[in-house]
Amino acid sequence: MFIKLCNLGRDAEVRFTSSGTAVTSFPCAYSIGYGDKKKTQWIDAVLWGERGQKMAQHLTKGTKILLTADDVELEQFQKRDGSQGAKIRCRVIDVEFAGSKQDQSQGQGGYGHHSAGYAPSQRPTPQQPTQQYMPDLGDNWDDDIPF
Repeated sequence: MFIKLCNLGRDAEVRFTSSGTAVTSFPCAYSIGYGDKKKTQWIDAVLWGERGQKMAQHLTKGTKILLTADDVELEQFQKRDGSQGAKIRCRVIDVEFAGSKQDQSQGQGGYGHHSAGYAPSQRPTPQQPTQQYMPDLGDNWDDDIPF
């Protein structure tokens, strides 16, 4: 599993397989190391299906995201000049927006979970309560715990 805070290097691109499945791809940059040893690493992220197609309009260059992925692999290839090249590819499991570009330019941040049905500006905020079922456990709720 791969989880990184990344910046998108260009707008997401949606293509379709011959069977009609959407394949959304976008390059992400993240930093490794620190100080004078800090460098930028790039990864090509791929998000399959309708979810990626719906999210593509929000996955634009410069957007900061928290990327969760698996199937991370190193793809080696020969460049046009004959030298060897390599790139990292991954299959996206989840994307969380780490603030909008406007928030980032104003120095604000904060993670916002984005699922296929929400635009980033419509995502739930910490002030908006979420509906969760919490059973009434009474005063002696820990009496049933066997340890």
